[in-house]
Amino acid sequence: MESQHHEQRVIELLTGSNVCLVGNSIEIMNHEKGKFIDSHEVVIRMGKGIPRPDKHPQIGRKMDIWATGFLRAEQVGKRLKGDIPKLLNRTRMNLNTAKNKHMALEFDFHTMFSDDEIHEIYKEFGYQNNTELGRPSNGFIVLLWLIKKAWVWKSLTLIGFDFFAKSAPFKIGEMYPYSWHMPRNTVGEIPHNVPAERDYALEMKRNGIIKWEILSDLKAEILDD
Repeated sequence: MESQHHEQRVIELLTGSNVCLVGNSIEIMNHEKGKFIDSHEVVIRMGKGIPRPDKHPQIGRKMDIWATGFLRAEQVGKRLKGDIPKLLNRTRMNLNTAKNKHMALEFDFHTMFSDDEIHEIYKEFGYQNNTELGRPSNGFIVLLWLIKKAWVWKSLTLIGFDFFAKSAPFKIGEMYPYSWHMPRNTVGEIPHNVPAERDYALEMKRNGIIKWEILSDLKAEILDD
């Protein structure tokens, strides 16, 4: 089902590298961070956060690995150019259906966590079951995978992560073509355990495990402790 080819390539890319994981907070559009992002040896982007340097150079042009959840896998995966390694977050995906089996094979993803591992993640971070109103965010799953299963990198830097302080998931419009995170006041409930996810990232930052480039206008809201 999953591609050992992609897994091997991803691990080879990550080994000994300075890695940048780019989140899809809409706030990143307000900062010129393209050169900073692209200065990393490996850049991981997610979902619809595909670089378009001709229109939005502030988010950079580099993408070495693409990670996505089930919804974006088919929407975006077929439009990606080149043989980019792909990581799949299957927290919302039933691989037992014929359609999903076909999709996973067609786009040749590496699945980050097994069903048993996802179950443990749900327990560890306060998610009781796999429903629309209780699931880890895609960015958080990628961060966990990099730390728990793929810690072969030299350094890991987060940018574009606000853990929904000023942005929220779901719909995307032409106004925000490179993020599925809309301004925070445009949608209702957030289906993620935001405090648990944010606190984990802050703990990793305090312990020196990761770097987190918190954008200036988000510091007061993220660093609330």
